[in-house]
Amino acid sequence: MRIFYLLICVLLVGVMELKAQDSLFLNRYKLGFENLSEEQMQDEMRVVSASRGYTTLADVLKSLPGIKVQQPATGDEGEKFSMRGLSGNYYTKILVNNVAVLPSVLNGMPISAQLPIRQAERIEIIYGAASAIYGSDAAAGVINIVTKMPESLSFAQADAVIGNNGYNYSNFSVGGKTGKNRNILQYTIYGNRMQFSNMNLKSEMDTLSDPMAFLTQMFSNITANGTQLDTARMYDFFGGEKSFYDLYNTWAESDFKIKYAQNSEAIGTTFKYRNWSGSLDYMHRSNENTLNALALLVDGQGESSNVGEAISRMSVTYSLNRKKWAAISTLSYLRMRSDRPELIKSDASGGGTSNYLASDDLIFDQLAVYNYSESMEIVAGVQYKMSGNFILSQDFSGYLEDINYNWFDTDLENAVQALNDAGITPYLYHNGGVFAQMVNKIGKFSFILGTRFDYDSRHGGSSNPRFAVLYSPNNKFSFRVSAGTAFKAPSIAVSNNTFRLNFADDSLKQTTKGQTKFLQPETARTFEAGYRHQISRRSYLDIAIYNSSLQNLIATEVGNQSLTATDVNDFVSENVKDANSVLFGIQVLFTTRNIIPSIKLNTDINLNLAWGSEVLPDSSRLAAYRGVPWFTGQFNVSAQLFPSSYLRLDNVFMSGWFLNNVRNDEDLLKPESMAKGYYTLDAVFNYAISPNLLFSFKVINVFNTAYGTASLTTGLLDENTIPQLGRHFRLGLSYNLER
Repeated sequence: MRIFYLLICVLLVGVMELKAQDSLFLNRYKLGFENLSEEQMQDEMRVVSASRGYTTLADVLKSLPGIKVQQPATGDEGEKFSMRGLSGNYYTKILVNNVAVLPSVLNGMPISAQLPIRQAERIEIIYGAASAIYGSDAAAGVINIVTKMPESLSFAQADAVIGNNGYNYSNFSVGGKTGKNRNILQYTIYGNRMQFSNMNLKSEMDTLSDPMAFLTQMFSNITANGTQLDTARMYDFFGGEKSFYDLYNTWAESDFKIKYAQNSEAIGTTFKYRNWSGSLDYMHRSNENTLNALALLVDGQGESSNVGEAISRMSVTYSLNRKKWAAISTLSYLRMRSDRPELIKSDASGGGTSNYLASDDLIFDQLAVYNYSESMEIVAGVQYKMSGNFILSQDFSGYLEDINYNWFDTDLENAVQALNDAGITPYLYHNGGVFAQMVNKIGKFSFILGTRFDYDSRHGGSSNPRFAVLYSPNNKFSFRVSAGTAFKAPSIAVSNNTFRLNFADDSLKQTTKGQTKFLQPETARTFEAGYRHQISRRSYLDIAIYNSSLQNLIATEVGNQSLTATDVNDFVSENVKDANSVLFGIQVLFTTRNIIPSIKLNTDINLNLAWGSEVLPDSSRLAAYRGVPWFTGQFNVSAQLFPSSYLRLDNVFMSGWFLNNVRNDEDLLKPESMAKGYYTLDAVFNYAISPNLLFSFKVINVFNTAYGTASLTTGLLDENTIPQLGRHFRLGLSYNLER
């Protein structure tokens, strides 16, 4: 009855499936090197249609080359993706209409259906270090979600999707334009909501049935003064062997079948009037807290607990265009607050622990573009950001009572009441950046040369250049080389991730203390050389060789060698200057369009080989790159089998990968150090009932494969693999009304 009611509501509301209006030539100063060529085939891999039933950013990225997604991933991040071995949530700059959406207090962007994916006209993606233009967080690349600005007098759209295991999703968008001549106002209002009460995850992790493997995995990343903890001291962590098994059995009985909830909602509006444009957005997300954290500690009593945040964003932009130059000024405010009702969770002793984050960011951007000639363009800009953060250094024993944090407040007494010494740190800091980039075409060569300098009041300055060259002897062939550096500035929450574990009375308790110094940014270098061949009007081949590396990595170390029920132990986040990771890869793309014109058959074949090495925080060298499959394959097929229909099949092949508990080359030879590879198939079928009404049917994981994906984090409580969705069905209706 509920399903029938939702579908009828969609018919009455009137909704549409967005039709992407793909740009043939993206603005170079926005996305850089990858879009130097005006070939339409090239842009189709960078500009992604929002008309395939996507509801989250991970949905969009799942079938793109060099990108691997996790749906779900963790409670803190919801869904995750990696770009060429780097965590996209952490090392990718995510923008909505060219304005950043990551609050400064968070180290990575949480992803769910709170981002305006269904309202997107296009999604622009670049690979590689882009700090020369975008500053911090653009180490792996940049993703820009561009929402639709109406061209008609009025329009209305909505979608409703239902699925098994308590899944439902709905959204709406209305807007239009009014006025005459130059005094035209364009506007949109949108909203969406997603609820997924039981993701019914499937896993083949041996640790779920082997307590000793579970215990060994938990402590695999913990060394004390260079010595790995032995079994006896690991038992002592829980107050003895019997105490450990009692806790484990309690957890296994209640959490063996993971019921992981995911919820999100958003509402917003955008406008454009003459030279002015702006937006107002509210985004909220919450997830089950225990996924990718060893539930024996986080949820020892089998109780459900959520983690989430609310992000509000306001922005206004003024654009001025002249014959040879343009100027764009943007002022934005970004506000984030952790959920208060959902932040209480159980610790292993049955007591309560809490965590809370808040931030306010005021950002001003000034961009100028000068067309010196038909073949040369110069882009320059400045940015200033003022950030106020409020954090708890780490989970602490007790419950939050009154939180009265005011924006940019540094007065501890006004921030929180009755929290004693729980590691409370309100902090205000500033960041300024200046950049310049030149794009020049000389004959058959096109060049990009740019650099950016950022100064942060926490950790000083950072300079990041970028260089790219494209050689196109004719319209069939092109060769490219690009290189750049980038940096990832750690958030205040990461810098303050120093805490103590106290063990007494056979129970686990935590107190916290604030970090007295700030961590330095992690730095990244990327290089790519590529060749593209337009084989025919309907097909092309692209081959790329790439390299990415991270230096000055941030790791968590144990400060006290002994670990017993009476010890106090410091876990400290530090930059490890000698630690680094290096990844090499080869990426091959073969794309065809209209192989059989009568059914509009299209195919995409993406193959990726990757290998690398790491220097771990304890200075040991590892002849492998953990968490990244050595082989990834994607085969995507779409066709219009009969009029008004659309069918798409997304096949993903994944080899095995080394787990994060690998600590030396000897571990590489152990079978338990390698996660299993997998194959999955997703299918989407659309049928246009009328010019305005669209029916969709989607099957996720058609063959019900039980698999996990690689965890790209190495925190104290992280699992090495993350269980993923089994088979899920989704039915939807969309309707478009436009005039």
